Amino acid sequence: MRIKMNTLSAGPNGTRYPGAEYDVPTSEAESLIAGRFAVAVEAPAPAPVEEAPAPSKGKGKGKDKVEDKVEDKDKGEGEE
Repeated sequence: MRIKMNTLSAGPNGTRYPGAEYDVPTSEAESLIAGRFAVAVEAPAPAPVEEAPAPSKGKGKGKDKVEDKVEDKDKGEGEE
């Protein structure tokens, strides 16, 4: 259950700050709300998921770098 803290809460399980929202087990939320240490918050609606654009099939930058390294390595061999 989602709650918004009214007061500071600190203990062995961590610290919860006033004004911050937390997801806690229902039994804990009910206890905090009953003691007026927190208020219930509606869970936010999930954000719509946008599809990522398809990757282009052109020549990538990474491929150029690998080819340059191979050419440089070939130039260095046999020249002593």
